Amino acid sequence: MESGAWIIASRADTAMWQAGIASDLLPGESITAFAHIFRFKPVMEALAITNCRVIGFTTVLEPGKKVRIEVRGEDIRSVEFVRKRVTTKLHIHTDRGPILFGDVMDQEQDFIREHIERLRRDTAQPQNRTAEPLRVSLEKQPSEVVLPSSSIPQVKTPRTTTLLSDEIARLADMHQKGWLDDEEFRAAKRAVISRMS
Repeated sequence: MESGAWIIASRADTAMWQAGIASDLLPGESITAFAHIFRFKPVMEALAITNCRVIGFTTVLEPGKKVRIEVRGEDIRSVEFVRKRVTTKLHIHTDRGPILFGDVMDQEQDFIREHIERLRRDTAQPQNRTAEPLRVSLEKQPSEVVLPSSSIPQVKTPRTTTLLSDEIARLADMHQKGWLDDEEFRAAKRAVISRMS
């Protein structure tokens, strides 16, 4: 397989996702891959892999609220696909435990794994990070759209220090709004307590 980031989606999906998530990207952040992902709580329709994180997002919410789940590249330890009945779920493992992103298409597993592993390697060694061209592979038509390559800027995202009570209050708000179910809320609260203790 040629080196480069591939997007396995229809032209309409790709255009919609690119436009939909653009306002929620960090300064200097660029998308290297998109994939389909399905989840109801919190609602997600797509997965974006960027030069600094993996994002589960939706295009239906207002800007600033589209990113539903994210994992920074340097926090990724491994990627796992778990088969449950008729669906396959994407789990990204971090030092704080696994994070469930949602259901993925079986034919996109290798693609997703390859791009998340590349992000993990690149963010573990930021001095070696180089840009790769973005190519679009269409479902119905095997043509490519190649965008020019450029170097990916180093993205420094500030690590905010918040009080434990602020983090738990934020999780409680998400739970109350229905973005986290009971099990997700308890797991997230345990993770916050263990991380901040």
